[in-house]
Amino acid sequence: MLHNLWEVLANLGGSVTNTSTEVISSDMKDGRADIMVQNTTVGHPSVTDISISTDIKFLSYEDEIVKTLCDTYGFSPATLPAGSFKGQDEDVNLIGYPTILFTNDQLPEDEAYAVTKALCENAEYLHNNHGSMKSFDPSKCFELTGGVPLHPGAEKYFKEKGWL
Repeated sequence: MLHNLWEVLANLGGSVTNTSTEVISSDMKDGRADIMVQNTTVGHPSVTDISISTDIKFLSYEDEIVKTLCDTYGFSPATLPAGSFKGQDEDVNLIGYPTILFTNDQLPEDEAYAVTKALCENAEYLHNNHGSMKSFDPSKCFELTGGVPLHPGAEKYFKEKGWL
């Protein structure tokens, strides 16, 4: 679906540049870029910076697009609440997706257990210090694996807590 955006822009005489968040932020503020495709959460620092220094408009996904992305790729409907950024006066319909921590199968079980335990037992810290983690629920996070099996160490922790 995204490749169609590139084609549309090219047909309109535009171009697409894949670059870092810092570069696109600078280009948006300086008027060298007209559109930014970015996964964002409330308080995202680069989007905040752009919205403070530049008039921007957030575009909602159409309901049909949200449904297709959710049904096909496992995303979930999400809303960026009005007022999340300067000049954003309306809710913006988006897609959401989980943050997933991956490892290879060589990570020792006790290390995966310790990492899982540290994250779950410090959920309040994550909620207070990382905007994208405000909805992190340790008792349900194992449900959002993107189809990847849980590491045995993580599974052990969730079972001990009675969540799995």
